[in-house]
Amino acid sequence: MGTGDDMRVLNVLVENVRGLSPVSGSFAELGLPDPELLEELGAELV
Repeated sequence: MGTGDDMRVLNVLVENVRGLSPVSGSFAELGLPDPELLEELGAELV
């Protein structure tokens, strides 16, 4: 998969989360990893 595919998948996931949960909810309330952790994982994948 290319970078464009990765971004498309991320966008779909974000839209799904927005549809299921209040946008005002924190990452912990949504059951998602900490944004900083996601950045670290993303940096390692690149």
